[in-house]
Amino acid sequence: MTGKAFLVLFVAVLGFAGCSSDDSATGPAPTTERSFVNDVLPIFAQNCNGCHGQGGPAVGILDLTKNTYLRLVNAPSNTAAGWKLVVAGKPDSSLLYLKVALATPPVGVRMPKDLTPLPGTDIIKIKDWIEQGAKNN
Repeated sequence: MTGKAFLVLFVAVLGFAGCSSDDSATGPAPTTERSFVNDVLPIFAQNCNGCHGQGGPAVGILDLTKNTYLRLVNAPSNTAAGWKLVVAGKPDSSLLYLKVALATPPVGVRMPKDLTPLPGTDIIKIKDWIEQGAKNN
């Protein structure tokens, strides 16, 4: 075999070696397990409780400072008939997620109302928590 032929064969073998169907090393990273207490509640405390907390203008619609988990998970919306605030395992059916994630949610306005939208990292935490079953952890 000539040097040129060997080089061509060597390059071809290297090319095929990189075409493995095993993408475990480059596949998507596993989603971090989310905690309602450690991941979600702090987002509400920092961004939502000004309106949805004691004395806030929207506390009558949704109080996020007392029994928050019970007021959210599988709870019907007080303002949007047919919607639940959080449907465990289904962020796209959860009005809370849609109202923080979408510029134009299916009902009402984006939250927090008239303020800067939540950072993408916070929206992902909420989505992950709902997708993971919206556990009270």
